[in-house]
Amino acid sequence: MNKWSSILVKNEISTFLLDDLKEYFVDIPPNELEIISQKIIDKKSLKLVKKVIVDNKKNISKLLMENLLEELLEIKEDLEWKNTSKGKSIIYINDWLQLFFTEFRLNEKFEDVYIGGHTENKDIIYVHGNVKTEADKISLLEYINSKKPELKLMINVRIK
Repeated sequence: MNKWSSILVKNEISTFLLDDLKEYFVDIPPNELEIISQKIIDKKSLKLVKKVIVDNKKNISKLLMENLLEELLEIKEDLEWKNTSKGKSIIYINDWLQLFFTEFRLNEKFEDVYIGGHTENKDIIYVHGNVKTEADKISLLEYINSKKPELKLMINVRIK
C-alpha cells in the first residue's frame, strides 16, 4: 500500500520525462538511465541524478533539460521540507491516519468528524466536527486514543 505521504513528497523524476529520455535520447547509457530512474532518498542521490543529467546535456533537448532540472529543484525542496519539524509532523499525521481511515469513515457516528493537522500548530492532531450524543463523543475519543497517536490531540467536537 502506498502511503498517503508519498504524494506530499516528490522523490523521483516523472514517468513521462523518463519516457521521453528513453524514447528520444538513445545515446544515454542504460546504467545512467537507471540512475536517473531511481527514487531520490537524500541529497547524495539527488546530486548523482543531477550529475548524470548534466553530463548528458548534449543528448537532451533544451526543453526536456529545463523540465528535468525543474523537477530536480522540486525534489530538492521536498527533501528539505520533509526533514523540517513541520514536514515530519504532517507526514506522521497522514501516515498514522491512513492506517485506520476507511474503518473510521465506515462508522456512521463519526460521519461529520474530521481528523488532520492543525493549521497553526504542527505538533497537534486536530479533531473537529459534530456528533449526535455525548456517548458518541466519548466513543470517538476512545477510538482515536486506541490508535495511539504520538502527537497531542486538540478536540473541537460538538454535540448537535
